[in-house]
Amino acid sequence: MPSLLPPLIFLLPIIDGVVVLDPFRGRQTIASLSRTSSSRLATLLPKREPTVLVSSEVADGFTRVAGRGAKLRSRIQRVKEARRSKVRNNNSLFETQKSLLRGYGPFFDLVPGKYVVNLFGVLFLAQQLFLASFWLLALFLTKLYYELIRVASINGALFDPNQVDRNFRMPDVITTHWAYFTLLASGCYPTYEGLENAPNDPALYVCNHASWMDMPIVGVMFKEIGHMHAGGHPGKATPFCSHELFKVIAKEELLKAPVLGIAIGMGEHVTLNRSDRRSQVKAFIAAKRWLDSGTNMITFPEGTRSEDGRMRSFRGGAFKIAISSKKKVVPVSLVSTHHLMPRCTLFPTVRGVSLSEDQEPRLNAPPLRVILHPPIDVEGKTEEEVAKEAFAAIASGLPDAQKPLNSTTVLVPKPSE
Repeated sequence: MPSLLPPLIFLLPIIDGVVVLDPFRGRQTIASLSRTSSSRLATLLPKREPTVLVSSEVADGFTRVAGRGAKLRSRIQRVKEARRSKVRNNNSLFETQKSLLRGYGPFFDLVPGKYVVNLFGVLFLAQQLFLASFWLLALFLTKLYYELIRVASINGALFDPNQVDRNFRMPDVITTHWAYFTLLASGCYPTYEGLENAPNDPALYVCNHASWMDMPIVGVMFKEIGHMHAGGHPGKATPFCSHELFKVIAKEELLKAPVLGIAIGMGEHVTLNRSDRRSQVKAFIAAKRWLDSGTNMITFPEGTRSEDGRMRSFRGGAFKIAISSKKKVVPVSLVSTHHLMPRCTLFPTVRGVSLSEDQEPRLNAPPLRVILHPPIDVEGKTEEEVAKEAFAAIASGLPDAQKPLNSTTVLVPKPSE
């Protein structure tokens, strides 16, 4: 290519202002021409802008690269803006959640901008380190018992291991006792109302979700129901009474939780990955199997905890389980649990004792209440109709601060909508 430079120089006056460039070393060619004959070129070239001739393949390549670069810059800009918006939203939610803790004593940042803790939370943690040790020991002994039963059945024992603990009830009983003593020792034991509405047949219990404490509170609810059906009095449950069978539909991430994940796995509770369609189908089949076998199911149709305690739209799928199994749906309202343990805390921040209506909740959260509403018959109804009735029933038992906004829909809109 360098050998073509002299011919190009002598052709410049003839082609009348058209400069032919080497597409592979264009810049070097221009630089060489400028250094060797800058004065002669200045006199020969016209006074107008030169036209650059390149091959169509090179021009297309430049166009594609420029287009990809523009798309990449636009994508990077959108990602940065989304991150900034997420940070602003998280900071706003964090401040909103921290506002729920006013009057509950001084607190400090456990994880800056994400989690806080106060003195009550530290005491609760110490209490849990004590109770969880017995919880974990009991689960370990149960696992050992299951293994011994399995080995004995392989060696030709005279009993069927599936009949020893067919519904994996032992881990649930142990976990319910842990929940009972946790609520009792921390002063977070709620008032259970409407227990007479619990049907004798297995049903799907749907609850609003605003706190980590919802799980133990709902678990103890079935112990209260079992005690009432056994002839006891509501609100007077003892730690060693008969239990109603129940399983929870929980997100898959809870399997990684300390001790609780072990209990969920051993109890064969239903777990699902909300982003995986196959996992959702497996969860639907497992939940239907438990209902058909006579076991109550618990689900939180909102899918995740509320940021400010307000009830949110339901996710589709939960009510299809009850419709497919032809079981009733029991709406349950959980009142003030978001004050007990909002999303910005890892531990409870206050005792949930009862207050009079004219008393300000300074050092105590508003009264913790669990309200069971009359069951909903699903016979001949669609998922939307059942969801609408359950949504209205749960909202009716919540205070104004937890009621859904007027713009909240019953079901989360589908992407196609």
